[in-house]
Order: sequence, then structure tokens, then C-alpha cells
Amino acid sequence: MAAARAFAVRSRSGKIRRGHTGCKACRRRGKLCDETKPVCRACHRLSLACEYGLDISFRQYDAGQVQALGPRKTPTPRSMDRTMSQTKRTPSSYGLSFVRTRSTAIPLMAPLSEEDTGGIYFKHFDSHVRHVLPGPSKGFLDFILSSAPFRHAVLCLSASNLAMLDVRIQSRQISEDYRRSVFSPIVNREHHDQARKYHDLAVTYCDTRKTGNDPADCAVALATKVLLAIYHHASTDHRRFRLAVEDAHQFAHQHRTAFLQSPDGHEALQMWHRLSISHRTSRRPTLLIEGESDEYFQAKFASPNTIEHLYLTCILGMSSDDLIYDILIKTIELRKRAVVFRTVARIHNVSDQSQDLGRLAHEHLDTLLDRRSTAEEYEEAQTGFVRGPHLIGLLQTQQDRLSVWKSRLDVAQLPPEPCDCQSSPHDDSSVTSCTDFPTFSSHRDAMNALYYLLCRVMIATLQGDEPQQDSPTPLCHSDVGRAQRMVQLMLLILDTLNFSTSHTSDVYTFSVGEALLQLTLAWHSISTFQQILDVTWPRLEAGGRGFEHSHCPTHLVKRIIALLAEQWSQGRAITYVSLAVEENIPKLHLLAIGLPVDLVVCGYCMDGTYFMKRMPLP
Repeated sequence: MAAARAFAVRSRSGKIRRGHTGCKACRRRGKLCDETKPVCRACHRLSLACEYGLDISFRQYDAGQVQALGPRKTPTPRSMDRTMSQTKRTPSSYGLSFVRTRSTAIPLMAPLSEEDTGGIYFKHFDSHVRHVLPGPSKGFLDFILSSAPFRHAVLCLSASNLAMLDVRIQSRQISEDYRRSVFSPIVNREHHDQARKYHDLAVTYCDTRKTGNDPADCAVALATKVLLAIYHHASTDHRRFRLAVEDAHQFAHQHRTAFLQSPDGHEALQMWHRLSISHRTSRRPTLLIEGESDEYFQAKFASPNTIEHLYLTCILGMSSDDLIYDILIKTIELRKRAVVFRTVARIHNVSDQSQDLGRLAHEHLDTLLDRRSTAEEYEEAQTGFVRGPHLIGLLQTQQDRLSVWKSRLDVAQLPPEPCDCQSSPHDDSSVTSCTDFPTFSSHRDAMNALYYLLCRVMIATLQGDEPQQDSPTPLCHSDVGRAQRMVQLMLLILDTLNFSTSHTSDVYTFSVGEALLQLTLAWHSISTFQQILDVTWPRLEAGGRGFEHSHCPTHLVKRIIALLAEQWSQGRAITYVSLAVEENIPKLHLLAIGLPVDLVVCGYCMDGTYFMKRMPLP
């Protein structure tokens, strides 16, 4: 009635009433808004962007104030209860606080119909997720959106993405040590639960719908399985992610003939291959790597490496973005194995080419991780033959592939190369600038250049004489100088990045934080740690806090890098790090700052001794 009277008054007066409340679209049109959130009825009817001009202030609470507020204003998820109780017992300087920031998310603040909710998620997928999802083309996505299973997988991934765009951030502020002050998002439970609901619906559709050998149906089914696996990687736990990847592998192997009969099948294969690449970073360094013991893989697994024709098809069809990503992941995989095998060989005083090195390293990791591997895993570790010089040879192959990748780029996309000027291998001066340093036209080109230089640094630090490969001065002066200059170029590229863009564009690829972690594992110097922790990281945190779809949560990455810097200042270089957590630990728990986490680390001391141990993460 009140609304009707207001309309009548406005009609009689002939004046347009512009109130200070209501959404921006209604105020701009001079219409009375019913102020329904998140979308008013007028904007929903006219398909307008419904936005409210609310200024959200930045506030910070200490642990006592958060406990006093209780669940009335900021309900704490069940997974955070343990975090809050642990924070209460810690000293005041370690207090957990919550910061409100402006968000691009669309919170489910009012009950919506199923159709309205789906519309919000489809809109978010179309405007954001599809542009940052690596692999599929726009035409392929438009084609397969007509499939019910894929539609629900799209809704699942979109809700999962929105769950990480929440405005609430937990932080640990340590006044006397800024390097250990960290931020981490609190997952939006409404979007998180919606993602799980759509996941279950997509799985049900896939299970009830029989897929024959029709190429179009196979392409849709494989693309659906890939999106669901990406969802598990982002929102659930590693065990479900691993099982989803294996399910996609088995499906690709079962219908491999159908995929090669249509362009849509090739598109789905590219999505699947990219997923397979991402999964390799989570495998233990003692297990088989690509191209190693194909007979064993064909008997035990359905991975891209066993389906030779499909694998070759994926390699030939990779874009330049996918190619540099593939080189990066393989280089990281080879480096991890080289570091772990060398450390175990030194500790147990065996040859780095011993046939028992794989099983010995696997047993050592089992002991530190407090796990009991299956007989199949030990058999796989024993089967491996890539050790010592073989690893260096495979790294050289990746070096050659980097040249192939560069040959596919335009001039404006080329990464910078270190100049030939000489620099001292012991130089620990601050990072210098370069007058001819290029600027990149896109964020993806800058990140690809970062990946390229990171691969070069990892390869360079593993070449040379065996006992000194991981030292910051392991090679002759010219090689060390070149590696150091590549590190400087990486830091210069970081200075040009827009971290607000990075936090939303890199959620399904290798993030800046993960690249910095790999850099600090391969290259140790005081100036590099200072630049990353004291200059780059504050900018990264100011650019955005809450986009956490990477392999390792950002707050853990910062804490690990701070630990590496502390150990390096004490004369110990850590060259390998692995989280000592259960495979089924939820992602929500890893995002919790107060959750205690142990690490398995290996490295060497300045006196030439090697170590491999388990230690808590500060």
C-alpha cells in the first residue's frame, strides 16, 4: 500500500522522486526501488545490473572482540571453530582478526528461487570464470552448455569461485615480525554449500546417463569430469581431486577413439591434458614421472602418458600458454626428484645411481610423513630408473622446449633475457633495474615470462658438479652470474604486475605465490628474500586477499618462504618442502591460519652435510 501511495503522489506531482536509498539502476531511472537484495524485482525483470551504493568500511577486530560478537553478525563456519579456540590460547600478538573488504562477490543475502540462484551463477561464469579457465574455447563451452551434466558442473565451479570472493578475511598480526603476519580468506559457506549441491547433481546426471561412443557425448562427459575435478582441487581435498583425475583418465582411455573423431573431442582432450599437468605437482618425487616405465603405467594407471596417440594429439594441439605451463610443471617435477634423491643418497651414503634409491627415498618419506604406503606404491618407486645424470638430461630437454616455446611468440610477448655483463656470484646487493626491460601488453604474457625465467633458474641451479648443485654459488662464475641476473629479471617482472588482476586471473593456473616459493627453494640469497618478503609481498596482500584456488594457500606459502629465509640466515638451505598433512584434509582447514601444520623439508648446511626432517611451520 505504501508503495502504491508513493507512486500515486509522484504521478500527481509530475516530479521524479530520487531517494537516497534503492539500487543504482532504479535511482538512475527515477524509479522507486523495492530494495530487495541482492537483486530488486525491477532489475530482475529488466535484466539490469542491480548494485547498491554501500560504502563498506575497513574494520579490524582482535580475538576478544570477535569472541564477544559471536555468531550473530559474522557466523564462523564449523571448520573454523578449532581455529578460533586455538587462537584464544595464543599470546595477544598472535591474535586472529577479521577484516572487511569490498568484494566482487554476490552474497546470497536473501532466499532466491532455484532459477534465480542458477542465473546468478551462470552470469558469474559467463562474465568471469570462463575467461580465466585454461583450455576450452568460447565456442566449445557454448556448444556443450546445452548438456545438463555440464550445466551443473558449470554452476558448481561458479559457486566454488564465488565462495572464495567473500568479504571476510582472517589475519594473524605479529607486531614484532611482519614477515609472519598473514591473511587468509574465510570461505563463504552459502556458495560453498551450493557448489557441493551442484556437484552432486552433476555426478548423478553422469552416473544415470549412459555415454556411448558418440563423439559429442564423449566430449561433453569428459569436459564435465574435468570441471568437477577442478572444483575438488579448489574447494574440497586432495584425495577427492586425485580420484576425480583418475576417473577422467579412465574415461579418456575408454573412449579414446571417439575423441579423435571430432573437433569437440580435441577440445575436451586439451582440457583433460591441462588437468593432468596440474595433478603432477601433487605426486611424490619418488613415484614414476612422465615417460618412465610405460609398461608399468599401462598396467596400473590410465594417464596421458600411456595413451600415446592421445598424448601426442594433446602435445601438438597445445597453445603457447599451455606449453609453457607444461614445461614449468615438468621442470618442477624433475627438480624435486633430483633434490630428494641427492639428499637421501648423501644421508644413507649410497650412490645417486643406485637401483634401490627410489624405494629408499620412498621409505624415508613414509617415515617422516607418518604414513604407510601400499605395496603398489613401493613397486612403482622401485620401478623408476630416472636418477642422477638421467635427471639432468631430462632437464636439458625442458631447456630445449623453452626455445620451442619462444619461437611461437610474437616479439611483444618475448620474455627478457639476462645480459652478458659479468657480476660476482657472491653479490648480494639489492635488485637492480634494466633500462631495456620490456613491458607486457597482458597479464598472461607477464606470467608466462615469469614461468620461463623460473624454469631457467631451476635448470641452472641443478647443473654442474654433484656436491654443489643446490648451492647459491654452485657453478662457475659466468653461470652463477647468469642465474642471478635471471632472478633479478623475475623480481623486475613482479614489480610490473597488477596483483589485483593476478588474484582473480591466476586462480586456475600457477599463482604468483607458488612461483615465488619455487624460486626461493631453487635460489637462496638475503637480497632475494628481502625483496620478496619486504617489498613484493606487502603489495601482493594489498592487491587482494581471498582468491585461493592455488595448490597451496597463500598464507602457507608466505610462512614457508619466511622459514626458508630464517634457515638461510642460520647457514641452512632448504631445497624441498612438502606439507605433512593427511590427503583428505579439507581445503577449508588449510585456509585456517590457526591450524598447526608440519613440513617435511630437505636441504644442506654450509659444512656440506645434508638433512631431511620433519618440522613445525611457525
